[in-house]
Amino acid sequence: MLKIPPRIGPGPVTTPCAPHTQISQNPEPEFHRAFKDRAFDFPFVTRQPSRISVPGVEALCLKHGHGSSCREAFMIGNEFAHIHTRRKTEACT
Repeated sequence: MLKIPPRIGPGPVTTPCAPHTQISQNPEPEFHRAFKDRAFDFPFVTRQPSRISVPGVEALCLKHGHGSSCREAFMIGNEFAHIHTRRKTEACT
């Protein structure tokens, strides 16, 4: 298991409404791309458009036959996580 040290300092600024968007502390494009490449490289994971998030968001889905019977592990169907774009958006109105 990974041993990740506790976060130091304040969390990022986010919008108060849905879709929840992180406004500050965003990664540089090359780090965001490397994170996505690694996330979608896990065994049995497929890249699909998210069925639960806003358009343009990519979902991490388990290939059929590799899922768990624990429905709480999934957001919808076989989607267990998704990665938002790096876009910064205006605050909610």
